[in-house]
Amino acid sequence: MFRKTSGLIGMIAGLVIVAVSLLADTLGIGTYPGLNNVQLAGILVGVAFFVIGYLLRRKKSKEKKPAAK
Repeated sequence: MFRKTSGLIGMIAGLVIVAVSLLADTLGIGTYPGLNNVQLAGILVGVAFFVIGYLLRRKKSKEKKPAAK
């Protein structure tokens, strides 16, 4: 359960990072008009968080099955 929860948090964090990076100029936190290197780096980091979170949620945890007697 911890893996699925942390994966969901990673996915949400990735989406937030991408959204903030894309909307930096609109939000007033951009230092240069247009898309610059810092925004591109933020987009890449956000996508990486999302992908890692997705892989964590997707991976099945090993469940112990009761041994047959």
